[in-house]
Amino acid sequence: MGKTTGGPKQGGNMWEHLDDVIIDIFSSYCLELLTNSTNFILAAVWGTALDDGLTLSQQAINQRITTAIAELVPMAGLSDLDSAQELAVHYMIRETFVSKLLYMVEVMKRQQLTSALLHQGAEKFLERATPVGSA
Repeated sequence: MGKTTGGPKQGGNMWEHLDDVIIDIFSSYCLELLTNSTNFILAAVWGTALDDGLTLSQQAINQRITTAIAELVPMAGLSDLDSAQELAVHYMIRETFVSKLLYMVEVMKRQQLTSALLHQGAEKFLERATPVGSA
């Protein structure tokens, strides 16, 4: 499903590359990211699930993120890290993926809701709306 970007662009910085990877993941798995819970994204980014294991999409997202981390660390000029430093850097990068993917999901949901409200009118939309998710 997800396309391979072939590594970082020549001359690009790590933040541009990170954003490119996130956009690639989001565009490749948009429907699944929008229709599943936050736990879907957390499991995909971290590569672990509490329940039945990872779906094929989660495995692919995790592999793409793991590859990106291996590309991003040298781009940041970080080499010869001890294991504690490496763990900390990887943690920060994965949490950045979590934050940005969750933000993109929420922006897309808001855009869809706004579009529906504009086309149907707020009153009719709310009459037909059904709750989703859990609190």
